[in-house]
Amino acid sequence: MANIHSTTNLSSINNGSFPSNGCPFNSKETRLEALSSKPPLESILSTYDLEKVASQELSRKTWAFYSSAATDMITRDANKAMYDRILLRPRVLRNVNKVNTQTTILGCETGLPLFVSPAAMAKMVHPDGELAIARGCAKYGVGQCISTNASYTVSDITACAPGHPFFFQLYINRDRAASEQLLRQVEKSGIKAVFLTVDAPVAGKREADERVGADSSEIIYTAPMTGAQGVGDAKGSALGRTMGRYIDASFTWEDLKWLRRSTSLPIVLKGIQTAEDA
Repeated sequence: MANIHSTTNLSSINNGSFPSNGCPFNSKETRLEALSSKPPLESILSTYDLEKVASQELSRKTWAFYSSAATDMITRDANKAMYDRILLRPRVLRNVNKVNTQTTILGCETGLPLFVSPAAMAKMVHPDGELAIARGCAKYGVGQCISTNASYTVSDITACAPGHPFFFQLYINRDRAASEQLLRQVEKSGIKAVFLTVDAPVAGKREADERVGADSSEIIYTAPMTGAQGVGDAKGSALGRTMGRYIDASFTWEDLKWLRRSTSLPIVLKGIQTAEDA
């Protein structure tokens, strides 16, 4: 600041007007005010628009959890940069009057070559949570992968769209019997495949998630399929960390034999990051 001449000073800034975590609304009352001015859905044209509206309407805790990533968020930003580098090589002078985007994923028919990835605790955003996601996926013929830390049980979610293809993301519980019981529920619910998360033996250090509400010991969230609770503790108040306390950090390649014996469903390893592991 010493290098800026005083004549360039236009005005002073009130630091209190800036939110600590990028979310301008810190109370239920101000969120309700935002809801009254919520833009119509048809005016939201991109995911960037959705993100902006979410930042204005979600609670500080919910926004901190969903918008942040681990430590300095280098990997999150790198992921976006890598996707931005992907270019399409269009072939011209083709009849595109009618386009068919249907394909199959793990033998399941889908209206698009993608599916909704597992993200925990959707009920923090809307009371219907994953139930609403399931209904939307079924309407447009797109698959959904249900998180172990979903807001509803796997049977509740699949019941919203009977016959629709669902996958299930699995964290291995240190109590292997609990994981075996969950896998039985998954099979009974008609899940088509199990996606085993292999790149998160411990929870990431999500700093924004830790900071917001760090002085509260109130239970913020409970996952019905694991009983895991998001709650403030001496380290902070990170939902991601406290919800992942049950995850078995000792799980290895050798333990895949146990998983294979525990379910008849196809198993996908979610999170392979190197050619050596692949």
